[in-house]
Amino acid sequence: MPPLSSDGEMPHLSATGYPLAPDLHERLKVLEQQCAMEHQRQRDQVDAELHKLQQQLLAMTREQQQQHQALRATLRETMEELRKEVSEALHHLSQDVAHVAQQAEVQTGRALERLRNELLATLFAREHTAVPRQVLGELFIALGRQLQEAGKEDAS
Repeated sequence: MPPLSSDGEMPHLSATGYPLAPDLHERLKVLEQQCAMEHQRQRDQVDAELHKLQQQLLAMTREQQQQHQALRATLRETMEELRKEVSEALHHLSQDVAHVAQQAEVQTGRALERLRNELLATLFAREHTAVPRQVLGELFIALGRQLQEAGKEDAS
């Protein structure tokens, strides 16, 4: 706004030759004050809205952090439950494998006992009957193969 002249009028207005209202200067001051007040009111309104938005952002950030922490806690609990379930499953599997191994050992023992009895029966029968040595050799070979197979099964 241009400065006022010594008589209190604005230079460009006095140069036009129009008669100025005597209270023009006061009216301009009032108008300037009204503009300043309106500007301040709008600025205060913008500041209040900005503060409100900052508070909302802060609240949303807190809520998101809480949700993130809750999710992490849920994930930890789920992982722990899964670890327990896997541990129990492995324990049951180990017990099942041990049980199967025991059963296989018992069955192998029975098969070996049966073969031993057959071999003894064959040997005793030899005394009573003439059994060619070739038949005995075949029995020993068959027994050896079965023992090897049983050993392979035990190893696996």
